[in-house]
Amino acid sequence: MGHIVGYDAGTSEQWVGWTAGNSEEAEEFVRGLGLAPGLETGYLGAVGDLEQILVDGRSLAGGLWYPDPTDLPWGQFTLTYLYPDAGTPLDPDALLKRVRKPEKIRGTRLLDHSAALGDVDAGQALIEVEVRGFKDTGVVLSRIAASVFPTGADEVMRFEFQTNVPTAFEALSQEALTIVQSLTVEVG
Repeated sequence: MGHIVGYDAGTSEQWVGWTAGNSEEAEEFVRGLGLAPGLETGYLGAVGDLEQILVDGRSLAGGLWYPDPTDLPWGQFTLTYLYPDAGTPLDPDALLKRVRKPEKIRGTRLLDHSAALGDVDAGQALIEVEVRGFKDTGVVLSRIAASVFPTGADEVMRFEFQTNVPTAFEALSQEALTIVQSLTVEVG
């Protein structure tokens, strides 16, 4: 087996993405959108918040989804590599068994959860959907996680897409599936 040496996630024009530690690229892009001053401040704040999530979570990359440039971003994604334990390869079926029972999180209510295996151009993929309500704030967070097992690679690429805009969930799901389906991975 080899290691991932490159990839192309092929995000649409509705995304601004960057590698962890390089949020200046995203900030420059946001400044070039010509947004109203208050909206630009909100976008730059969202870039900073996601950058902190990327760094804290040891993620490789992330992005903000802005389908309506007259509004704040509606969603985001993070990309993290999962590595096998010494001597134990990561297996799609084993990961499916592990995620079938969702994590209990105090102060939340699980509204929906499902997980299934499938195939994408880069290899096998495990797709999870979770919708969770937060009791103290009333926020509903919808998450689509796609763990892609690139053919010939030791690592697994885990994309996590999320939105707290309930009406955007279906569109974000389509974005997520398009990105994961079109993913190309170079293994060396």
